[in-house]
Amino acid sequence: MSKIKLVIFDLDETLWRMEDGYCSILRPPLRETAPDTLADSIGRTIKLVGGVRELLASLSEAGIILSVASKNDAEPTTEVMHRFKIYDYFKYPQMEWNSKGKLVTRIIDLLLENDGISIKPEEALLVDDWESNVNDVRDLGVRTLHLSTDISRIEEVKGLVLEDDL
Repeated sequence: MSKIKLVIFDLDETLWRMEDGYCSILRPPLRETAPDTLADSIGRTIKLVGGVRELLASLSEAGIILSVASKNDAEPTTEVMHRFKIYDYFKYPQMEWNSKGKLVTRIIDLLLENDGISIKPEEALLVDDWESNVNDVRDLGVRTLHLSTDISRIEEVKGLVLEDDL
């Protein structure tokens, strides 16, 4: 099997935890209430999962391209990514209310069109907490990890990708 060259992450309940719902329901202004925790204007909170920055740094340093496919509005999602200091790890993050298959396909197409980087579906990996999203992308030939079934903690992605143990 081909080596993973691209890892695409979901956001809600994968890289961060929301008090309830999607990141899109947050109402700015956002303020930091604790390390790696933000609250919106009505007190809803969002917290970065422990170890996420370290995971992204490790994969990036190993030459893995990282991106995001999230069913969310671009704002405030982009602001949350900036505030958590993770936005710059991702190439062509896709945040919109569309199927994960379409978002993943767009990321792969943008890498080829803009950077000349050709990624075969089997060289890409989606990490997501929703089984329907995983199934949608798996049908494209993209490898997947379902958070809770395939892995229990986001930190497990590092070993599986770097050791090519998928």
